[in-house]
Amino acid sequence: MNILRLARVPAITIEADATVVEGIGLMQRENVGCLFVVKNDLLVGVLSERDVMRRVVFSSRDPKTTPIRQVMTMPARQLSRHATIEEAIRTMAVGRVRRLPIVCDGKVEGMVSLRYLLRENILGLTERCDSLIAPYCADGIGG
Repeated sequence: MNILRLARVPAITIEADATVVEGIGLMQRENVGCLFVVKNDLLVGVLSERDVMRRVVFSSRDPKTTPIRQVMTMPARQLSRHATIEEAIRTMAVGRVRRLPIVCDGKVEGMVSLRYLLRENILGLTERCDSLIAPYCADGIGG
């Protein structure tokens, strides 16, 4: 299965030189908890709500003048469009992240969320269980 089927496409991105307040405004308008930071269309970082709280608010930085590049997290983990749900969940668990960029040639194609991956995984497991149980629950001859 193509992981992009479960992703937000296109992902919400912002330029590294934009200010934190511009990033917060974009997060609010798009109803997301993180943005992928790009420079010349290539992924260079991630700005999350946690980054804003820890590196801007707690550090008493001015969000109106602080560029995102100074407070973003470097994107240590990412997925290819060929990743499976299981690979994505494992990558998120190891990296202790809830969202990952799907990247091809350095460009962000989409964003996948742990919440949607787990929901899809649970639905798949439920279907498998139902198909295993069905023969034993059938009414009729042999059931």
